[in-house]
Amino acid sequence: MSGYSIDRRRFVAGSTALGAATLLSSRGLGAQYNPDFDVIVIGAGIAGLAAARELVRQDLKVLVLEARERAGGRIYTAEDEVVFHGVELGAQYIHGSKADTWELIEDFGIQTMALSEMGDAELRTFSPGNPNAVPDLARIEQAFKTIYERFEAYRGEDTDVLDWVQTQGFGVFEQGVATRSALSWSAEPDRMSARSAMEDSALWEAYKDKDFKVMGGYSRIIEKLQAELKGKIRLDAAVEETVWAEGLVGVYYNDRGATSSVTGRSLISTLPIGVMQAESVKMTPPLPPWKLDAIDAFEMGQVVVVPMMFATPFWRNKVPEPGGWTGEDGRINLWIPHSPARGGHSVVGYFQGTAAKRLSSLGEQEGLRQVLEWLGQASGEVNVASHLTWHRFQDWQQERYTLGSYSFPRPGGAEQREPLRRSISDTLFFAGEATAPPPHYQTVHGAYASGKRVANEVMEALKRRASEADETEEPEASTS
Repeated sequence: MSGYSIDRRRFVAGSTALGAATLLSSRGLGAQYNPDFDVIVIGAGIAGLAAARELVRQDLKVLVLEARERAGGRIYTAEDEVVFHGVELGAQYIHGSKADTWELIEDFGIQTMALSEMGDAELRTFSPGNPNAVPDLARIEQAFKTIYERFEAYRGEDTDVLDWVQTQGFGVFEQGVATRSALSWSAEPDRMSARSAMEDSALWEAYKDKDFKVMGGYSRIIEKLQAELKGKIRLDAAVEETVWAEGLVGVYYNDRGATSSVTGRSLISTLPIGVMQAESVKMTPPLPPWKLDAIDAFEMGQVVVVPMMFATPFWRNKVPEPGGWTGEDGRINLWIPHSPARGGHSVVGYFQGTAAKRLSSLGEQEGLRQVLEWLGQASGEVNVASHLTWHRFQDWQQERYTLGSYSFPRPGGAEQREPLRRSISDTLFFAGEATAPPPHYQTVHGAYASGKRVANEVMEALKRRASEADETEEPEASTS
């Protein structure tokens, strides 16, 4: 294992570190010339765990603080092992045969399967009174082509998708297709940057070849990372405030009802955009204006995931497995992913935008009733509820440590992605899916790559600081 050590006496030789120690001392943390950790990581999602793994491999002393009672963040496999394949409440698939996360799959020997190996998916559309309709795929493909060609010729300012399609004179059908383009990023068309929706969608199509299912559930990866980082992760440890100055940080967190504190040389934040915008974690001193502007340039999508099990596959004569239905506007999606090995017959509800907001406002009981009503409209089956044997209702908007599904850029936000991931004073570092470059934000592999990136940034910063301390240290007195 390659690594390096940092002489703690040399580290605190500079006035910057002394100033930081004084600041932390004023907050009751003591003038700690030997911080508790080299690096403190906020968040035990895939970005935080990836960063911690890299840093530990370099012999650095690392602590990961996670607010939830579980690791994984937006990777969340249902604990109810009702199907062999794993029921995903968060991230669903590995996107692409070139995703960075394949190195974890190989390291841990985890089994995967390409969705294409489960059969050719056949998707139907529906609207009230028109169940199980066959979409005109050729017309949809032509509409996408027309929209992208029009955007390539567009030279105006960035605006939202809805405004752009309306000013371009598209018909109702093309406007609906453009709306789906925004919703493919879990963004309402009046919220997302048209530039990002068009350009990033093109990049995504060029990047992705297949989707893959993690057999047994995505959380298998998290479990393996937790095992590697045993003793370095504190769960149920919600960070309340970070006090920082160049070269030193102090973190106050809720330790099962009591406030605890730790100090470190560097801090990595993997907080989601929604949590940063809510200012759930106080920063003292506050983040600089350029960083706040970058955070405000993005927004969290709305997603509710409702996996369901049914005693009978009442849809089998109407749509094949795998397959499913989507509402005409793309906000309501009901997938039949595969025939499970046990537990019944599966339908996964994936709801976005205003549909997700409606379910969130209804709550689980009434929200499930609405989902079953939509499934009835889609399949043409009456009394769908009588077949239901199991379900989960995962509302990511109500998750207090996420406050949404994943990030998308508002109009003009594309230029803010670099400032979003830029470090501050070689002390505060930022990772997470929102910091990943297009088209990899919103993905597990994008978040994972951001964790590896930020680990390298931290190591380089610590090396620079140690080198600077070397240069400023007074030479020892001569004995001759």
